[in-house]
Amino acid sequence: MLQAEKCSRKIIREAISGKQETFSSATDWNNIAMELANQAILPLAYNALKRGCIPDGDFRREWISKIIYQISNWYIMLEHQNELVQILRDSGYIFVIMKGFANALLYPKPELRTIGDVDFLVRIDEFDEIYQLLQGKGYQPSGDGDGGKHHMNLKKDGVLFEMHKRPAGTMRKFSGNNQWIIEYFEVGLNFTESVELYGYSFPIFDPVRNGLMLLMHTAGHMQEGIGVRHLLDWGMHANRYLSDDLWNDEFHQMASKLQVDELAKIMTYICQKELGLCACRDWCKDADGYTAYALLEYMVAQGNFGRKAGKTDAGAKFFTESLDSEGFFGDSIEVPVIVFLLLINIRCFVLLGGYISLGVISGEVCTRR
Repeated sequence: MLQAEKCSRKIIREAISGKQETFSSATDWNNIAMELANQAILPLAYNALKRGCIPDGDFRREWISKIIYQISNWYIMLEHQNELVQILRDSGYIFVIMKGFANALLYPKPELRTIGDVDFLVRIDEFDEIYQLLQGKGYQPSGDGDGGKHHMNLKKDGVLFEMHKRPAGTMRKFSGNNQWIIEYFEVGLNFTESVELYGYSFPIFDPVRNGLMLLMHTAGHMQEGIGVRHLLDWGMHANRYLSDDLWNDEFHQMASKLQVDELAKIMTYICQKELGLCACRDWCKDADGYTAYALLEYMVAQGNFGRKAGKTDAGAKFFTESLDSEGFFGDSIEVPVIVFLLLINIRCFVLLGGYISLGVISGEVCTRR
């Protein structure tokens, strides 16, 4: 594979393990930045930037600025998700947050996991009334999602919310009678787990259903184009939860029934070999290595949701296009960023203070309750 793609995996390994990787002095950091942007994992370069792997200069400063910008958006979206959570809780509805922040919880630094929107699942029989409730709270329809068959889109203050009535990715894969899938996840709404992230609590599915959701979402987007972020989200989940005992006790049976058990094995195999995740997992030892690396090649070639395959060049454009002719925040980083964050939210400024100076945020940020 190309150097940029191999170095990108080094950056991922360092970001999730904290162990320093080595980079050649001839490393083309511009191409690496493009690759990370197209895979929607640009902020994961934080550790490499912090310890000076990337030579100082305008390019490094712009990269740092973009990470700060993405993290500030991340925190804004977390606050908007919290507003949504409070509305639904106060109204007595049962729901779960899917993907996004539910996945970010698994990362060593959750704020380095790029967030594009807020996905949540509600009961089918409450879908329409919740949709009306949220419109009354200032959430505006944003397109029709898939026409309401599986989800509808809403927007508020520029943040996109996807309200699902059926599990993400499920219906694209199955035909015929799939009512049992819907019922399985609806039952799971009665046994959600409350988690906390930077002081904000929200409900998520149990580890088995969350893992199955990740696999179904990946399978559902396979034709459209899946990237390394899908792989990393799965790897972080499997690394945290999918012991041999859990796989054998419950997960394998459901994954097989959903026809994603082989996908789970080959993705975990890739994570073991390339990302330093999921060590000592015997349940995936019979994964086909040839198929696994073919999938990895496909992910690398596609980029996040097919960005690199020609569907969109949004990732590269995000990195290469400046907001003005002088760069993302002009010649300086710290003062413009400080002003920018103060305009957003003082709590956001406090959260990002460590990143502005390329320091480390310490303390426990996420818990299960």
